[in-house]
Amino acid sequence: MTPRTSIVILADDLTGAAEIAAAAWTRGLGAVVATGTVRSRVEGEVVVHDTDSRLLQPADAARKIVSVAARCRIAEARLSGALVLKKTDSVLRGPVLAEVDTLSAISHHARVLLVPGNPRLGRVIRDGRFYVGGEPIDRSVFRHDPHHPARSSSVADLLGPPRRGPIHFRKLGEPLPPTGVIVGEAATLEDIARWASCVDGDTLAAGSSVFLEAVLEARGHAPRAPAPAPRATTGVLIASGTSADTTRATLATLPRDAIAAFAMPEACALSSGPEAARAIDRWAAELLGALASRGRAVALPPGTNLADPASSGRIRAAFAAMIDQLHGVQAFTHLVLEGGATAAMVIHMLRWNVLEVAGEPAPGVATLRPRQDPAFHVTLKPGTYPWPKHWWEPLTGAGTSTSPSTTSS
Repeated sequence: MTPRTSIVILADDLTGAAEIAAAAWTRGLGAVVATGTVRSRVEGEVVVHDTDSRLLQPADAARKIVSVAARCRIAEARLSGALVLKKTDSVLRGPVLAEVDTLSAISHHARVLLVPGNPRLGRVIRDGRFYVGGEPIDRSVFRHDPHHPARSSSVADLLGPPRRGPIHFRKLGEPLPPTGVIVGEAATLEDIARWASCVDGDTLAAGSSVFLEAVLEARGHAPRAPAPAPRATTGVLIASGTSADTTRATLATLPRDAIAAFAMPEACALSSGPEAARAIDRWAAELLGALASRGRAVALPPGTNLADPASSGRIRAAFAAMIDQLHGVQAFTHLVLEGGATAAMVIHMLRWNVLEVAGEPAPGVATLRPRQDPAFHVTLKPGTYPWPKHWWEPLTGAGTSTSPSTTSS
């Protein structure tokens, strides 16, 4: 029997949804992720809805929140005692204010406590400014974000103009206003925990995964002894669709013969016509051969930076088409996806719209099992998060070289 839903969470992208669902799972809660293609109510102890709204304009994001909230009956769930939470990007990318304002109005919360940042990754707020690894965020890798480049370290600038009322910035210990959006400064995990203790029945908790984890713990859901996440050494396809170089950097540390990696042909990013389709077919065939002979393979984005803004959409579509081909011939049983936008397109292509958490290989990395395809597992990792050091151990094999075998079609 499916348990009554006690916690409803809205997240603005798929990897973020999987991240907080896995965090709930590690605290002994049964958790599922529902994608934007779900058309009926999803049941589960914890249900995390991916609104896929990070790249939308504020008005469109607000409409998406209204639609998802209606489908999962947010107001009704809250009246029945369910906890409602809002997962945002830890560095405030996306239409954050539009989403928290809209959700708080629907869920009848008088105020929003927004605590972004992730001290585990060096993402902190001090004196109204955002820092990453000790540097202002506008001097970090996030200044090059293709969709939300950080052009200022001011949290007010990162959030953009208020939608309905003023934004209140508060340090720990300062009195909280009864209404509005309150941004809490946090530089340590202890700060995060203290903010979580301020969440009451009138407050919508919104923010990063570590803040929502702290809210769960404040409600009595402490982490349980970790259980091993499902992993396989054969039938593993790793697809890195992010512009971050985390996978390439990791591959560079592995023995040459550890794992075969194939970069997407550049033609896939330059157009969506017949030439691109043929290139996708060739790329899929290379990966199929490696999976058949070695049981594992890595798919990478093109090796060159492409200036055309439309190329990112074509790259995501090419990943989805390639993976759909390989799924159709059952070339893999464990799919590893890096990058939220790519993961969302791939999951949509595979028609996996309800996924149950099966493990958490590392903080922020979630392994899920699609209800529609229970023989498969899919592991999702945010593009800017480092790979867990132990993840590649069963895949490395023997060898003494310092670089992997990587080809580009």
